[in-house]
Amino acid sequence: MDVEFPAKAEEMKKSKVILKVKNLGSDVKIRVKDDIIPNVRIVNGGTYILKSGEEMFIDFFLVPEKKGEYEIPLKIEIYDLKELYFEELEIGRYKLDVMPSVESIREAAKEDYNLKIGEIYKRSVFLGLETLELKGLREYLPGDDLRRIDWKASSRLGELIVREFMKEWEGDIYHPSSHHL
Repeated sequence: MDVEFPAKAEEMKKSKVILKVKNLGSDVKIRVKDDIIPNVRIVNGGTYILKSGEEMFIDFFLVPEKKGEYEIPLKIEIYDLKELYFEELEIGRYKLDVMPSVESIREAAKEDYNLKIGEIYKRSVFLGLETLELKGLREYLPGDDLRRIDWKASSRLGELIVREFMKEWEGDIYHPSSHHL
C-alpha cells in the first residue's frame, strides 16, 4: 500500500491524501476511518468496492482545525460485500505540521490592534489626551514616536528634533460666565 501524505497543511484548509491499495483477496468494501484524532477532520469520498486483484487510488482530505504538530494514524475499514465481516487496518502514522491560516493571523492582528487601541484609551484617560496644539520642540529621546520628528527643524539643527503637543488639561480654559465686559 502506497501513501501520498502532505508534510505541511494550513489551518482550516483541505490537504489531499492519496492511498494506493491493491486487493489480494476476495471482493471487499473499503472505507477510510474518519474519527482519528481531535482537531483534524477527515473528509472522504465514502465507501469503495475493490474487486479481487484490483488496484485503486483512494483520495480523501485532511482538514486541520488548529495550528500545531500532529501525528496522524491512518486507518481503513475493510468489509466483505455483505458487511458481515469487518477488519480495521492501520496503514501507518504520519506527521502533519499545521501552519496558521491567513484568516487566523488577520484575526490575531485585529485582536492585537484592539488591545493597542484600548491601551491608548487608558493612557489618554490617565495621562491626558494630547491636543493638536503644539507645545514646542525638543531633542529626540529613545522611545519617542518617529512620526513626531520635525524633519525641517532636525535638518537645520543637525540633530533629531520632535514636536511635543499639549495635554488636554494644560490648555487655557475659557468659560463664558467668567468673562466680564
